[in-house]
Amino acid sequence: MVDDLRRNGQVVGTHFHVPEADPAGVRNVLGALPHGLNDAITGFYKACGGFQMQWTHRGDPRFGESGAVGSNRALRHDAELDGYFARDGCIMIGSMAEVFLTEQFDAMYADAPPERKRQAREELATMALHFAGKTYTRLEFMHRTKVLDQFRKENDMAFFVDGTPDPPLMWGMDH
Repeated sequence: MVDDLRRNGQVVGTHFHVPEADPAGVRNVLGALPHGLNDAITGFYKACGGFQMQWTHRGDPRFGESGAVGSNRALRHDAELDGYFARDGCIMIGSMAEVFLTEQFDAMYADAPPERKRQAREELATMALHFAGKTYTRLEFMHRTKVLDQFRKENDMAFFVDGTPDPPLMWGMDH
């Protein structure tokens, strides 16, 4: 994919990083989950520790803000939440631990005062949400949501951990 972007005269890659695989990390995550994961998911993480790529079209008026590919440094999995960057495309797949061990409630309310966090937890525990033919509390739904690709501030792809080795993917809009 990176080579194709580099050959394309209309697109400039602005960031690219592939962390090394972490076999011990894969074992730790699988040991922490109450169920296994399919070979496609574990195989991806046995091959690499995540994947980050961003690109901008040369015709984008914000092109000058983005520059060309810099170092192969890692960005935080949630780096796209810092603002709306000058990117026309972005893939931000976190490490297996970032994806499967991050609690979305804690991530969403990380900066909230303790009282607000408590109130939110209580409110979400009473609110129903219907998904895939089942009813969950919003708190349980957040607990089961594991963000895979945080590709825009207002969009992401997430696994819905349903107790099977092949959890379905969901497209999230506006968190």
